[in-house]
This record gives sequence, structure tokens and C-alpha cells, in this order.
Amino acid sequence: YTQGHPHIAAAQCGKKYVILRRAYECLDRRMYMEIRELEIYPYIERDMDQISQVELKAEEYLCRAGQPGGGLYYVISGQMRVEGISPDGKKILVDWVGEDNFTGNISHVQKAYFGCDIVASTNCKLFFLEKSYFEHLMERKDFSELFFRKISSRIYQMYKKKLARSFYSLSELVAYHICQHTDEDGIFEYKSTYRLCEELEISRRGLYNILNAFLKEGYLERREGMYFILDRAGLEDLSQEIKWYMEEHEL
Repeated sequence: YTQGHPHIAAAQCGKKYVILRRAYECLDRRMYMEIRELEIYPYIERDMDQISQVELKAEEYLCRAGQPGGGLYYVISGQMRVEGISPDGKKILVDWVGEDNFTGNISHVQKAYFGCDIVASTNCKLFFLEKSYFEHLMERKDFSELFFRKISSRIYQMYKKKLARSFYSLSELVAYHICQHTDEDGIFEYKSTYRLCEELEISRRGLYNILNAFLKEGYLERREGMYFILDRAGLEDLSQEIKWYMEEHEL
């Protein structure tokens, strides 16, 4: 329709440009609002123009074991996973790191070395805090308190998950995980069987045995390659003790 009518084509291109520009402006404003809500924001607000941002796609590595870091990162959005690597190359899931948390070679801050890879599990955006800048921030008592509170909270959760594996059966653990990762349509969402086994620290055979038992007992239904919850109340009843332990076990 626009062929032979360059003024119409130009107007339409101009309109598209305005729409795209406004879309990017909206994204920038949304991103700015997300950043302002981060706990680290008051400490870096005046230095925002000097702080680099890093974007990773899912399954991209942030850093590898043995590589010098040169600084730390702060997760703006997305989720990272920390994997320990044994001498024979076996991967062990150490931690999950979500938004509003520090990541990177944190063990080096304590003059330790865990030898871990850090991988983006989803698309991620992060701040990079250069070593000298991070050390400057750590001179502030309130910032150092934020840093140690963040990392100690994660260590606490790591220990809590380890204890839960000793206190409760695998069926209870899987039931709890399903209840926590089911969308409003009743679909149990997980990225892959491999990642699910890794997160739950369970063998593939063990996971399939539990899921098949849940199918037979009527808790779940499998359709089109997905698991749907049929009896959420039953799963919640099965996992009520571990739910109390993980979410409400505070004195």
C-alpha cells in the first residue's frame, strides 16, 4: 500500500519509531523502579553512572571455578545457581541466588575458596561492584551489616534445606516442592527433570517413582507432557510438617 507513497511510508516509520521509543522509555522507567527497590540502592545511588550492569541469558556462566573475580555482583533480576565441582567433575548444587542478593566469589571475602561455578538459571541482570569499590563500601558499617546479613541468611537457608532432607521423607519434600511451584492453572512448573533432580538432590529414578505414586494416588494427572494437580489439599496435607518447618519454624 505504501509503495509509491514515500510520505506515507515515512510517516508510518516515524510512528513506529515513536512507539518503540516510548516502549524503551517504559522499560527504562520500570527498570529504574526495580533498581530503586533493591536494598543496595541507597548505598550506590550516587555512583550509578560508574557501576557496570551485566546481562546474562539462561545457562550462561557468570564465573567459573578458579577464575579471578575482580569484584562481586548484585542480582537485579533473575535467578542464579551456584555449583560445586568435585575433582572428578561431578556437579553439586550449592545454592540458589535470587534478585536483591550478592553473588560472585563471596568466599574470597572471607579468605576462603569453595571452587564453584555460578550460572544463570534464568535471564539475569546484575550490578558489577569492582573490588576497590566494594572494599570502599565495606568501610561503611551499615553496608557491611547489609552484606553479612544477606550472605548469612542464605547460609541459614542452605543448612535448613539440608536438615529438612534428614527430617522428612523424599515424598514429603517433593510434595512440598510441587505445592510451591504450581501456577494458577494447577500446572506443576519445572524447567527440566535434570534441574528438578538437582534442586531436590534426588535421583531421576527416585523422582519418577514418587511422581508415579502421586499419579496412582490421584494427587496428580499427566497430560500433554505436563503434571496437573488434582488434589492440592492432599499434597498440602502430605507436606504440612515440612511446610511448617521451612516457613514458620521460628522461635
